[in-house]
Amino acid sequence: MNVARGEIIDEEALIAALAAGKLRGAALDVYEGEFEHEPDRRLWDDERILITPHISGGSDMRQHRGINLFCDNLRACLDERPLTNVVDWANGY
Repeated sequence: MNVARGEIIDEEALIAALAAGKLRGAALDVYEGEFEHEPDRRLWDDERILITPHISGGSDMRQHRGINLFCDNLRACLDERPLTNVVDWANGY
């Protein structure tokens, strides 16, 4: 599942993994070049792939949760405490 940015997914590798049976499916709220063109037809036509119109965060509640998280992390940073939801680049999330 990718709801971040299309460019973080290697779409050729995704297509190959699906073809090889290594993945059963994927959900993409974004895809590479989404503001310039439609998705790769191999992704668009594959029944195992769900492509949504970049609205995964469309809820007003999510916006409030994001603001609360930012404020909590700002307070933690100012107080020199650990932050919440820090990306672990070694693990990829």
